[in-house]
Amino acid sequence: MKTIRMMIWAVMAMLAIGCQATENKTAVPAASVPSPAPTSQTAIRQRVERMRQVEYEHYDQILSTDLQKALDHAYSIYNISENDTYVGFAWNANVLDVCGDKEPEVKIGDIQVVDDSHAKVDMRYVDKPCYDILYVLYLVWENGDWMIDDVDYPDTEEEGWGNLRSQCDTYYNMMVEAYKTDPAQDILENMLSMEPSEENYTDPGTIYGNNPKEVQHLADQMANSLELFKKNPGYKPAMGKQINDMIARIRKHL
Repeated sequence: MKTIRMMIWAVMAMLAIGCQATENKTAVPAASVPSPAPTSQTAIRQRVERMRQVEYEHYDQILSTDLQKALDHAYSIYNISENDTYVGFAWNANVLDVCGDKEPEVKIGDIQVVDDSHAKVDMRYVDKPCYDILYVLYLVWENGDWMIDDVDYPDTEEEGWGNLRSQCDTYYNMMVEAYKTDPAQDILENMLSMEPSEENYTDPGTIYGNNPKEVQHLADQMANSLELFKKNPGYKPAMGKQINDMIARIRKHL
């Protein structure tokens, strides 16, 4: 009898240990799983409306990682184009002027859910009587939210400018060609003219006023542009020294 009781207690102890192990196992928190994208048209429309409230300087919060990289690459060199070519995202479809008495409108049109992580949103910028521009947002689900991954401009006829990603590549290639072929003296004067005055570094009304991020960006732009400029047949080492001296003065304000 004593032996039987000991065996029963042993079995019960093993069962208790097994139960405890099971409890401990279930108590371990499961690995975090990315939340699924809210794919209803209502949820996507609300997200786009929230995006529109984001200020320009914080657009990195609404652009996908890849699109932001494409824009950063496009603007990694200084724009020496005389026609003020602009590449970037804007809710007004990159129309820089306004007309008419009424405030322009940005309207959200049809929404198409492509799959669990991609969606398309038809947009329309209206500023009567001058503009009625259609464009399309391509959204991607990234880091727990819908982000703009590309923008298509169906009415844009110029080759290479139909969508924002292709604009980035076209713009960058245009600048590379300009640094190689434009008159060297013009390039030098253009670059040197971009050095901020001392007041600009402290004036909050300017882009460089107490803004080390933009100061750093300018210095990096000039350094990258100089490397392209060196491939110009008219480039001279003395020109490079002038630009490097300017870059050094800019970096002193970091």
